[in-house]
Amino acid sequence: MSAPLSCREAVERTATFFLVVALAAAWRGPAALAWGTEEFGNKPVGAQPQWPTGLLDVINDAHRVYSSWVNGNENFYFSGDTRALNAAMEAFAKVEIDVREVVLLPVEGEEKSFEQKPVAFNWRLHAPSGIYLALALREKDSNVHFRKPTLFIHVAGAIQLKELKIPKGLSVLDADDLVIRAGRGLESKDQDIRGQAIYMLGQYSYAEGALDLLLKALEAPQEHVARSAAGALGRAGKIAEKALPALKDKAAKSGDEKTQGDCKRAAAAIEAAVEAAARPEGAARPAVAGAEGKEAEADARPGDKAKRLRETQQKIRELKQARRREK
Repeated sequence: MSAPLSCREAVERTATFFLVVALAAAWRGPAALAWGTEEFGNKPVGAQPQWPTGLLDVINDAHRVYSSWVNGNENFYFSGDTRALNAAMEAFAKVEIDVREVVLLPVEGEEKSFEQKPVAFNWRLHAPSGIYLALALREKDSNVHFRKPTLFIHVAGAIQLKELKIPKGLSVLDADDLVIRAGRGLESKDQDIRGQAIYMLGQYSYAEGALDLLLKALEAPQEHVARSAAGALGRAGKIAEKALPALKDKAAKSGDEKTQGDCKRAAAAIEAAVEAAARPEGAARPAVAGAEGKEAEADARPGDKAKRLRETQQKIRELKQARRREK
């Protein structure tokens, strides 16, 4: 059996990329150059200097299906049932760090590889290091960058909320908590922090207050901030329907051609998602221009998807509140 690869050694064994990361999807400037690598499967990895003791046991779980590393921002993705997740949480509770946060999310987990291949998963471990961790340590109050390893659990599909056994020592958060952090991040004078805040709001656009904060960012005087907010709104799909007037107004009044284009594309993506959601099952779906439109329409299925999301989010809130009362 070959020796386990470290994540840095894996760079030489897997495809490497220079990735142009737009502010809508990252945390640096209007556009930033990033170094990244990815790996499919669950080949064991070796420990890294900035990882706390015990984290490797969580990472080398047999249920890992994918991992990615971009400028030290390392994520590990796992696919399994509730029983497997409970075992993973037990291992995470033993990691030697002072704060162990678990984030419960009411949606199914899906990531995309560097080549846009979809990766379905049920939970994700975020292990900050490198440039990302340096940004996190520089941040003072908002905490839009995670300083400690964090477990994100998607309570949908194979994961049953009522069967979760969350060990003592783990703090439970939900999307609402992350939106609050993002709101604080929008007030920062630091461009990196504002960018990460908008990215976070786009990820959790279904959570309470997220759309209002994105609309606020859309009106920012800095064009790159407004463009980033427009992109996040466009990817939100039907849920961002109330943003249509603001996007169209921004497109009409902005003196920046790129901002105009981003706002128009976002509005078109939202309109396509709204139309798709209203269309009967089985009806033909027209082509939608732009990546945002394709993602939004794919997510907009008729039926009770939105209702299930709201119900699951409410159950997560209740679990979180009950756990905090226990303390």
